[in-house]
Amino acid sequence: MNGKEYILEKTRYILLWIIYHVFLYIFLMAMQMAPNEIVLLILINTIMGIGYMIYDYQKHKKIFTKIDQLMDKLQEKYLISEVMQKPKTQVEQYYYKLLKEANQSMIEEVTKAQNAQKEYKEYIESWIHEIKIPITSAMLLCENNKSFATRKIYIQLEEINNFVEQVLFFARKENVNNDYIIQKTSLKKVIDSVIVRNKQLFIQEQIQIQTPEKEVTAYTDEKWLAFIINQIVMNCVKYKHETKAMIIIGIEEKEKQIQMSIEDNGIGIKESEIGRVFEKGFTGSNGRKIGKKSTGIGLYLCKNLCKKLGMDIQIESKENVYTKVIISIPKSQEWQELQKNRNLTKF
Repeated sequence: MNGKEYILEKTRYILLWIIYHVFLYIFLMAMQMAPNEIVLLILINTIMGIGYMIYDYQKHKKIFTKIDQLMDKLQEKYLISEVMQKPKTQVEQYYYKLLKEANQSMIEEVTKAQNAQKEYKEYIESWIHEIKIPITSAMLLCENNKSFATRKIYIQLEEINNFVEQVLFFARKENVNNDYIIQKTSLKKVIDSVIVRNKQLFIQEQIQIQTPEKEVTAYTDEKWLAFIINQIVMNCVKYKHETKAMIIIGIEEKEKQIQMSIEDNGIGIKESEIGRVFEKGFTGSNGRKIGKKSTGIGLYLCKNLCKKLGMDIQIESKENVYTKVIISIPKSQEWQELQKNRNLTKF
């Protein structure tokens, strides 16, 4: 509250004060009181009234400032009534009581919603682990009984497995900090695991893969990085050209980070849409043109996970020429922590 707001709030009382003194002046003049004495009396009343308003304004300003400071310190703003000082006047105490009752009701509803969300999340994670068992079993059956039909089934099972993983990682994305192990990781090992996992798909889609031969290490979580690479590779397959499709994975060492690039020669992304590819649910015009259904979740998850792991992800593309995704991974654990904290402050 500033001085202008306070005066506007007190406008009604100021007008009543003026009207009161006009009638007082008329009354005292009718009583044949000397004009200079009347003016002196009104002047004294005015000084006292202004003094009280200044005192009242300072008192309320101090209260509001204290409440603002408490609000700034509180992470859960709805708990303000639990920490603010109990007011003294009856009207303020009444409003304070209503605020506490409303907050208590809201806290109960928030708790119910959080418990329901936790229960649902736990069920989803449990369901995912259960569903992966028959998927894995079916994939093993296909591996052990190879034929044209089983290879087709294997690829479909792998696609189902990718969607199941998306759900699992989406459910866990808010708690990444409790579900990762940052350690020295062989990037070649992670890349090779993704390639081997999708080898049947690459064969069917006639996609050539070029991977780095150099052994390079960086500090990251192997599981989460494999998920990120797999999502990008799946996009390369999904948006490929019909002939001579190629995916090139490269690694370049910088002073404090490793830059991993995943490039394809697919249909690319429109220049007007390149800035939106990491938005949740965004598929773009090319995503709608192709016959395969696109969810627009993969790159959103990649961006989200990279931020929380202290990594960076960028994308460049030219329509009908290429798309290149660049992942910057810290070379040292200290740099990883610094980047992670820096990224979290941008959330």
